[in-house]
Amino acid sequence: AYRKAEMTDSAKAVAERLLRDARTDGERGHAHFALARVLFDLHNYDGVQDNARQAILLARAAGDTAAWIRGAEILCEVDMGLDRFTAVKERDGPILALAMATNDSVALSNVYNNLANIHYLHHDLDSAHWYYDKAIAIMPVRKKNDRLVIQLNQVNIFIEEERYDLALARSDAIRSGVQAGGALLRAHYYNQRGYAFYSMGRYRDAIAEFGRSD
Repeated sequence: AYRKAEMTDSAKAVAERLLRDARTDGERGHAHFALARVLFDLHNYDGVQDNARQAILLARAAGDTAAWIRGAEILCEVDMGLDRFTAVKERDGPILALAMATNDSVALSNVYNNLANIHYLHHDLDSAHWYYDKAIAIMPVRKKNDRLVIQLNQVNIFIEEERYDLALARSDAIRSGVQAGGALLRAHYYNQRGYAFYSMGRYRDAIAEFGRSD
């Protein structure tokens, strides 16, 4: 709740207390993961990696595959943030195998989204589209915001391809879902629309959307 409210100092204090109070390996693993999440928000990537690795070791020892996958995913997020794309691909392979073995559709979708992002950043747009489509198709309906983030990622490709009508149509289609999401999601949404209008030369429309984003 503190993380959602962007009260990261309070979130960090709670995570550290959780780690101090943990009594079992399972509790310690979950506490390390919670602390890694907060440290990611604070851009403390060394701390993220240390705690994520501890979470993975404890999850593996406990046979908790879901926790193992979560720990590996946050390491992927760090690598993506640092442009270490080869490392992301190396991590995604084992995560993909674990997710398929346990029928974890959320983890599978996240792997496909990671791969799509890498292909997008390398301007391999056809492959990026393919992975985004896979990610969207298998993301559970209950994970609304995660699905919306992937859909926003894909709209970026349509803008880069100068397929503006399709980009705006896809954007319009997810508007109601975005409106029900948090402020950060809405800010990304309007910023993306502003960039689309700017790229089209519709500068007044772009200014309006950038204003909404701000």
